[in-house]
Amino acid sequence: MPDTLVDDQLGARDARGEVAAVLDTVQRLITDNGSAYRSTVHAIACRALGIRHLRTRPYRPQTNGKAERLIRTMLGGWAYGALYRNSSERAAALDGWLHYYNHQRPHSALGRKPPIARLNEQPTCSGLTASERGAAPFA
Repeated sequence: MPDTLVDDQLGARDARGEVAAVLDTVQRLITDNGSAYRSTVHAIACRALGIRHLRTRPYRPQTNGKAERLIRTMLGGWAYGALYRNSSERAAALDGWLHYYNHQRPHSALGRKPPIARLNEQPTCSGLTASERGAAPFA
């Protein structure tokens, strides 16, 4: 909790900087059909940032369930899974957590292999996997 208005304003400034850094890499955004995501302001912002906005199908909880599960996993494993002194420290930890989550964490549905192993096994349009083509797997 910020102790002063100045701390609060600095925190908001840090958050805006973090959001700006993330938006540099966002290409697509999938949301539900809530009014905030159907607004003209949202459409203009997505267009200005070059983000393709996709919406979930109405009455299709499977799609929302996947997104909500990812959010819950990130909150428990990264955002609140450790103690951070400030938002910058939390943001700095994200890359390491994502690398662990995708490259090292054993996944029960994948035979205890990390998720990245599944991507490396996917055949490409040539019908060959990355390792069969001699290409470097996803890093």
